[in-house]
Amino acid sequence: TVDSGADLGRSAALAFNHQGHPVIAYFDSTNDTIKVAVKDGDWQITVLDSLGIGSSYQCSIAVNPEGQPAIAYTRRKTEYENQSNQVVSYAFYTGSAWQIEPLVMVGNYPQLAFTPLGQPAIATADDVPGERWYGLIIKEKNTSRF
Repeated sequence: TVDSGADLGRSAALAFNHQGHPVIAYFDSTNDTIKVAVKDGDWQITVLDSLGIGSSYQCSIAVNPEGQPAIAYTRRKTEYENQSNQVVSYAFYTGSAWQIEPLVMVGNYPQLAFTPLGQPAIATADDVPGERWYGLIIKEKNTSRF
């Protein structure tokens, strides 16, 4: 068992870090948080982000070229269920701590990958009734800007 609670584990995403240890990102709906669990002997669980009331539960995980995990996830700007009201955040592990970058990007179902140059790229979709659109954002090389 990685974690226990009444309502957690939604939108679980799995990757393996540079040491071959499993890393799981998941939504804890009881506490409205995104958590990251790393198996290094015992499971080490970190609360990555406290999302608040009406938060979202979608996340994606990938390992960067340095072998460190990174996560893209959505969060609602308000407690309302409007899907187009969600923004995407990007979090990455530096080797000693997690850093979070909220993005100027709306959407659902984020999917994170790294380009051949090592840049994080995030794709999203939106399913607002009557509309369907897709988005892609790639971080500029050697900058902190997406």
